[in-house]
Amino acid sequence: MNTLPPLFGVYKLAPKQIAYRQDYCIHCQCNRVAFLDRYWGILHIVFVPILPLGRVRSWRCSSCNLHPRLKAIPLDAWRVILAFVAFVPMTFAFWCMTPEPDTAETIWLCRGLLSVGVIWLAWWISGQMRAPGWVKQRAKEAGLVSTNICIRCGSGMVSTEPAHCPACGLERRES
Repeated sequence: MNTLPPLFGVYKLAPKQIAYRQDYCIHCQCNRVAFLDRYWGILHIVFVPILPLGRVRSWRCSSCNLHPRLKAIPLDAWRVILAFVAFVPMTFAFWCMTPEPDTAETIWLCRGLLSVGVIWLAWWISGQMRAPGWVKQRAKEAGLVSTNICIRCGSGMVSTEPAHCPACGLERRES
């Protein structure tokens, strides 16, 4: 069965693993090793590069390749994000209007309500992405990867802070 490639997303140019840690993955629902990847991100739509994002760092679970502490956005959140995208131009339009004396109260009421709505939606959307507090607690309980051997190349780790591998440069971090 053929699947279509994504129509929008981020190109990851020159990816490199720079660190790892013992973490709790909310997708796998168990302790896993997470890698910190560094790459040049470029936003694309329909395979056309649109916006360079610069140098990006993101954690990735070694098993499922997703961010171990960020939840996927539920369908309800997508509806709210679309409402946010619609509310921002409307709010901007009301703030750009010059109110006439007979419609001033209505325009100021719309300015206030739409501004409060945009702020609330932005706060709600940011809260949907965060993992609950117990995830950080489980990650701390997982502790450090206790080996002095690099999990990528197998050579010995140098125990200076932060512990790192002299052969491949990968460093070990705390949760």
